[in-house]
Amino acid sequence: MTKALLDNTTHGIVGLLSTLLLTNHFRERLEVWEGPAMLLVAYLVASGIDADHFITARSLKLLDAINLPKRPFLHCSTIPLFVLIILLLTARYFKSLTTCLWLSVIFLAFASHHIRDSIRRGLWFCPFGSTNPTPYALYLLLTVFLPHITIILLSRIIYPKNPATIPQPEEITV
Repeated sequence: MTKALLDNTTHGIVGLLSTLLLTNHFRERLEVWEGPAMLLVAYLVASGIDADHFITARSLKLLDAINLPKRPFLHCSTIPLFVLIILLLTARYFKSLTTCLWLSVIFLAFASHHIRDSIRRGLWFCPFGSTNPTPYALYLLLTVFLPHITIILLSRIIYPKNPATIPQPEEITV
């Protein structure tokens, strides 16, 4: 039980630290309450993902939750990719920093959890299958750089250096 609790707490802390980098970068554009709220949400989402073990097991017993025959639904790595796509589209077309930051919090919380879990079992891209387990060095690199990459993407999409070079939605033809 101690191992599971420590693992879950670590998920929360990694999600929180990833979000701390994000909120620190945009701190001048946030309301006083938004930074702490984002940190709390990041922690709760990153650690709360593991609740799906109990839901899938249909039991509150830890032994049942950690001995599942298949991965629980929130461990599908397609979810953070979907959130990332929504984030990028929102950033591109609506340019709402607040909305993008909240989506980034959810993305970083999910992604950090999945990347950390991938050390043991790989990433599970349902319905396509799983990757091989992620090497620990790659896990560390992804965990460190993902918040920075998110910051760069948001900064470049929402605050481009030359807005005239980015096509507007009405200029895009299909």
